[in-house]
Amino acid sequence: MARRVAALAVGAALCATGLAAPVANAAGPSATLSPSSGWVQSGSTFTLSGSGCTAPLREDGTPIPVAVAVVDTATTGIVGQATPAADGTWKVTFGQLSDWLPTGGSASVGALCVTYGASDDRAALVNVVSDAFDVSFVGVTSWPSSVGGKAVTVKLAGFGANEKVTIVLSGHGENAVIGTGTSDADGNVSLSVTVPKSVKPGLYTITATGATSGRTFVEKNGFRVGSPSLSIPSSITAGKSATVTGTAFFPGEKVTVTIKVNGKDVTIGTGTAASDGTVKFTIKVPTSVKAGTYDLTAIGDPDAQGKPATVVTQKLKVLAPGTSSDEGGMPDQGTDVA
Repeated sequence: MARRVAALAVGAALCATGLAAPVANAAGPSATLSPSSGWVQSGSTFTLSGSGCTAPLREDGTPIPVAVAVVDTATTGIVGQATPAADGTWKVTFGQLSDWLPTGGSASVGALCVTYGASDDRAALVNVVSDAFDVSFVGVTSWPSSVGGKAVTVKLAGFGANEKVTIVLSGHGENAVIGTGTSDADGNVSLSVTVPKSVKPGLYTITATGATSGRTFVEKNGFRVGSPSLSIPSSITAGKSATVTGTAFFPGEKVTVTIKVNGKDVTIGTGTAASDGTVKFTIKVPTSVKAGTYDLTAIGDPDAQGKPATVVTQKLKVLAPGTSSDEGGMPDQGTDVA
C-alpha cells in the first residue's frame, strides 16, 4: 500500500508541474521488474514492463495518444518513457540512473500512464500502471589496478546490510577465495584481498557475493595479477614492419608505441587489447628516421574505470634501410603509473 501511495504522490507531483492533470487514479495491473531480485550490477540494465496503459477516447471517438512515464519516486523525476502497444502493454529498459543513483545507491521507480498529443488535448494522468519497485546497484567504489603477492583493498557497495561478502578469483585454472569481509548497515564493504604469489600474471575474473542477499558483482577479465608484458624488437630497419605482442593488458586498452626523435614523440604503431588481455600489432619506423638508438615508450590508455595507464620503456636500435634487424622481439615488463 505504501508503494502505491508513493506512486500516486508522483502523479500528484507531475500534475503540480503541469506535466499531468489527474482525471482518474484507477489502479492498473502491477508491472514486472526484471531482474525480479530488485538489484543489478552497476552498469547493467533493468527492465520495467507491464500493461494497463490504454488510450482514452476523444469526443469524436479517436484515441488520445498515451505514454508510459517511469519516475524515480524520491525525486519525482522522469527517468524513462515508452509508447504502449495498442493493447496497453509496454516496456522500458534502463541503464544505471547515474544522475540520481550512484553505485551502491537505491531508488524506487514506478510507472504512470499519461496522455499527450494535439494542443487541444489536456495532458492527463490516465492511471497508475505499477506499484513502485526498489532497485539497487551493486558495484565497485575502489579497485586496484594490479596485485601480486601482497594485500590490496577492494571497496564495494550495494550489498545487503551486515552480511558476509566473499571475493573469488577465477581464470587460468585458478578458483580461489582471496578475501572476505562484512558489509556495514548501508551495504558498503571494504575487503583486504591477497592473491597468492603462485598465481601467474594475467587477467582474472573476480566475483563478489553477499551470503545473505545473494547480490553479486562480477568483473570479468578486469583484475590484473602482476604487470603486463610486451615483446618488442630490440632493433628494427627503418621502413620495415615488425610485430609487437603482449599479455595482461585490460580489455579494450589502447597501446601506443612511440620513439623520441629530436626531442619529439613519433608514433610508430598502435594496438588494442582483446577481451583476454592479449595484444598484437605492427610497428614501423619511418625511413626519414636516421640510424641510431632511440628511447621507445609503449603506453596504454586508462580504461573507463580509471585504472592507471600501462607504461613500458626500452631502447630501440634503428638500422638504415637495407640492414637486417632483430625483429623477433624481446620481452619487457610493464609498470603501472598513477
